[in-house]
Amino acid sequence: MSDFDKLTSLYENPFHKMLFEMVETVMKDKSFEGVGVINEEDLKYLDQFAESLSKLAPKEVISEMSARARRKEAEEFLVSLPAFIPTEAWGDPNSVDRKTMNRIFSVVGGGADVAGKLAYLQRLSHPSNRITSPRRIISTLIILEALAALIKNFNEASAGFVFEGWLSALLHGRQEAERTEKGNLPIQDLVAFTELRSGGGEVPVSLKLLSPKTLVEGSFTNLVDALFDEPDFGGRMLYVVARKLGESITIEAFEINQENFIDMLTLTAREGVKQTGSELFQLPPSVLEKYPEAEGNSIGLIKSTKSAPERYKLLRMTAGYRIRGQKFTPPAEDSPDVSEGLLNESANTQWSLSVPQIESLSAKGYFKLQRLGELPSTRDAIIDVAAMHMDNIRDAFMALFAAFKDLNENINKYITYEKRNAAIKAGEKAIANTTVIEEEIRDKVADDKEDPNAPPAE
Repeated sequence: MSDFDKLTSLYENPFHKMLFEMVETVMKDKSFEGVGVINEEDLKYLDQFAESLSKLAPKEVISEMSARARRKEAEEFLVSLPAFIPTEAWGDPNSVDRKTMNRIFSVVGGGADVAGKLAYLQRLSHPSNRITSPRRIISTLIILEALAALIKNFNEASAGFVFEGWLSALLHGRQEAERTEKGNLPIQDLVAFTELRSGGGEVPVSLKLLSPKTLVEGSFTNLVDALFDEPDFGGRMLYVVARKLGESITIEAFEINQENFIDMLTLTAREGVKQTGSELFQLPPSVLEKYPEAEGNSIGLIKSTKSAPERYKLLRMTAGYRIRGQKFTPPAEDSPDVSEGLLNESANTQWSLSVPQIESLSAKGYFKLQRLGELPSTRDAIIDVAAMHMDNIRDAFMALFAAFKDLNENINKYITYEKRNAAIKAGEKAIANTTVIEEEIRDKVADDKEDPNAPPAE
């Protein structure tokens, strides 16, 4: 950072910045070499001149110029931040990439709660938020930058897998991609909070990254197995649905469990019977004959069966449940357990929920829909967020990141300059940059130790 950059960064008045930038341009012009440097009297005169100009200009003009200057400052600051492109490796807690990202994601508040974590990221985008810790602001900006890179650099087919890795890192969990003992792909895309010992347990999450009107869908067989044959899941599955809307991603969540999943899959938005959903639950006549009180009503019989093991037994006999891509055939009493068969997800019957279904059925109390808010997903939107926090960032970290940027440039010059004298000068500047970096970091660590209100590590 040049002396003029350091000087102009102190001024909020856009006229100060404009004048000093003009003077810096003149000083860099080779035709003015030997004229001399600007002294304190010159700076005092420029300061007075800028004050006079600001009094003559309308407040709206000053406000607009100040906002543009702040946004430009925010954009330059984001460029100086380390960039991390998300990959599926982020979903593996044992990978090198994930261990690196854990240091960044660990500063995000919200506790061991999906809604809390996402709400914290959303808070940073609100002008009224009270997040002032520079470390948390910068780490959150890096996380949002990674999200924007994910949306921009990956196509629709691959973005979902990478998004699972990004969310796994945020939620201190692990991505699930291995086939189960039955041979089917798990319905949960990730299991949250596997790295936290909060006592709240692990949370299975099925993640959907969709366009605004795309159906939420999945494997009927895998959903049944997840709800009734996974003791660690507690008979529930959390669905997190992210939809790309303009410059943001809107995120909602709802829980499918043993009690509500039949209604969710078989009712229309107007609470009528959804044929494609009800067909999944149809039992063969040979089974219904054993339950005359059901009067041929498969769904009524399954819903009235209170024992979870007994209900699971019935569900494995339904039209929607598949084994090895084939319809399930009720076993004889002496036949081996059907759970030993292998499932093929691609052959499984699909269930689906439309946006109107989700909106209507949640409003009528069939399940709770959590609106977790919106996250900025484009570069421009993140620049706007950064601009809100430049006052906190400027005082704490601007000099540090500028020194890192200058260090990188001076090292490159030291390596690439042909002339020995020029290379040595660049090397000396790089050494000076390291001194600035050391002093800045020492100050930040000392401030953290002395601040009684500093947020604790989670």
